[in-house]
Amino acid sequence: MRVWVRILLLEVVVGIGLCFCLAWVSLRQITISYEISRLQQVIQKKKELHNKLVLEKSFLFSPNNLRRLGKRLHLSMPSPERIREIK
Repeated sequence: MRVWVRILLLEVVVGIGLCFCLAWVSLRQITISYEISRLQQVIQKKKELHNKLVLEKSFLFSPNNLRRLGKRLHLSMPSPERIREIK
């Protein structure tokens, strides 16, 4: 075979290999972008849940709610010597 035929054959093989590599990289990029999108949605849902839980915690520990709950359970305020400060 002539040298130019070998070079042409090598160029075709390398070109086909590069096309396959480019297709694989593009497919990988699309797959990763979908995964990023899905994870961003998960993060958004978790942030919304966190905000709801913080709001609910604020309500549950509010002095008015604790006072109302204490009255409903027939509890009274402790004497000052029974109060312990937790740090």
